Amino acid sequence: MKNKLLKLIILLVCLHIILVGCSGQAKEFETFTPEHTSEVGKLFQIDSTNFIMINGGRIIEDKGNKILIVNYSWKNEGKNADTTFDNFTITASQNGEVLKPNLDYVKDKKKLVIAVEPGEILEDIEQGFILSTQEPVTLSILGSDSYFIVENKPIYTYPVKVVMDILE
Repeated sequence: MKNKLLKLIILLVCLHIILVGCSGQAKEFETFTPEHTSEVGKLFQIDSTNFIMINGGRIIEDKGNKILIVNYSWKNEGKNADTTFDNFTITASQNGEVLKPNLDYVKDKKKLVIAVEPGEILEDIEQGFILSTQEPVTLSILGSDSYFIVENKPIYTYPVKVVMDILE
């Protein structure tokens, strides 16, 4: 009987400690949420650890195709050395149509997999896309975060969009 009473007292003390510890104000959680759009030439954050700057682009003509080579920089603000491949994706579209990637005219493909130390910036990275029209190109840059917390609720991540006028 004494053993059961002792167990009950210990259980009540533990419950009291838990209730007192949880009775304070609810914790507010927030994470970084990027702007929905940015501009060429501006360094912008795409998620909690990745910054991108679209530096510009050039057009290559090959076998009747026009290929936009996008030049950009990436800043790794994570805790470990990492690669662009593991941290974000860049896709391109014109008039809502996704453009096919093309790396044939990228100067240094190794930059897509070079490990960059925390706080370092990797410059002059390139990716190519086959153009379908002369219309502006919308780049969509999606970071590696799985979700953002807004007003204490998780929301799906979204890409930052940058419009490039290819006729400039």
